[in-house]
Amino acid sequence: MIEISHLTKSFQNGNLVFNALSNVSITIPDNKLIFLSGESGSGKTTLLSIIGLLQKPTSGQVIISNEIINYDSDSYTRRRLKDTISLVFQEFNLLDDFSVIDNLKIVCDDDALVMKIIKKIRLENKINTPTKFLSGGEKQRLAIGRALAKGGDIILLDEPTGSLDAENSTIIFTLLKEISISKTVIVASHDLASAYFYGDQIIFLKSGKIDHEVDLSVKDYEIDFPQKGFSAFDLILDIIRYKQQNDNFVITCTCDSQKKKFYSFKRKLLERLV
Repeated sequence: MIEISHLTKSFQNGNLVFNALSNVSITIPDNKLIFLSGESGSGKTTLLSIIGLLQKPTSGQVIISNEIINYDSDSYTRRRLKDTISLVFQEFNLLDDFSVIDNLKIVCDDDALVMKIIKKIRLENKINTPTKFLSGGEKQRLAIGRALAKGGDIILLDEPTGSLDAENSTIIFTLLKEISISKTVIVASHDLASAYFYGDQIIFLKSGKIDHEVDLSVKDYEIDFPQKGFSAFDLILDIIRYKQQNDNFVITCTCDSQKKKFYSFKRKLLERLV
């Protein structure tokens, strides 16, 4: 489990201070596929970087596997936890002149495991192909395979399908869903349709803050709109738009002391006050 408490990350340029994250508190469960969603500049990549130990927060606390992270470069917890976290970047960061299998052997000397991963990422027919000759989707699968080869319990991905077509995006998210059975997978993505289809939880960020969350592992959704009134229905529309049409679910919206429920049943949306 990853527990984030009152996390703030500030950048200073002269007398100007910009908060990329402001007082973010969130709990991320183990072995789930979690999506971070929000507009560019909302703080998704910064949050990933802090969880991935690439950036030090200005204030706040991050706990991974019951250990409080000390972000000092020579701290024991940081050095040890780096081995449990793998990051997959948009640029892939692969060795172009190395073959598929050699890119994996750099981080894993277990030949049997390497072969198992190659099959998992569906690159058996490209095992000796230099990476520079792979397609974008194949490179992304190899980057994910390298994260698996490294081991560890947490995989972080920043827009893994941002430059891929629909077919390759489906392959990638299907693979990530399978991986999340045994690992915690956190994805920063603009792809809301995939987030609702594959995700177990979506964390929406806005201007460096948690705007709202949606737990997709349930059939009943509870949404709180403090001081927004029932005009803030974008989230409801997203659930209706992206969930499978045959799903039956309940959305409970709360504003102050008033509640309103929406029932989706056999493609019909029913509404009543509670």
